[in-house]
Amino acid sequence: TGKYLIQILILLSTNSYLVETHRTMTTHVSVIAKFNIKSGKEDTFLKTITPMVVQTRKEEGCVFYNLHKDINHTNVYWMLEEWTSEQNLKKHSVSSHVKEANQQFVENDLLHTKPEVSVMRKSNL
Repeated sequence: TGKYLIQILILLSTNSYLVETHRTMTTHVSVIAKFNIKSGKEDTFLKTITPMVVQTRKEEGCVFYNLHKDINHTNVYWMLEEWTSEQNLKKHSVSSHVKEANQQFVENDLLHTKPEVSVMRKSNL
């Protein structure tokens, strides 16, 4: 009976690990991206980013994808995003519309620096 008890405990431990791993893998992730636009390039930036926003909102796992203009800093925009999983976010980051927008940012010299991106999970508070 001791042998069976050890096997049951190992099985319970393994299942608990798998449940926790599954929960972690399917937890939503949030993203904040800062775009510091060069002076005089705001209209071109908005024309460039609009198709990416439209396409991204159709992607699997996109909860929201919203561009905000900073009210305290001229020519600064923030993209606020939420994804159902890191996997869906990773798919988004290599999508053709993201690659195209990033290429246009460079070719049209729209940004002072590369976008600053932070990825995070909601705390337990």
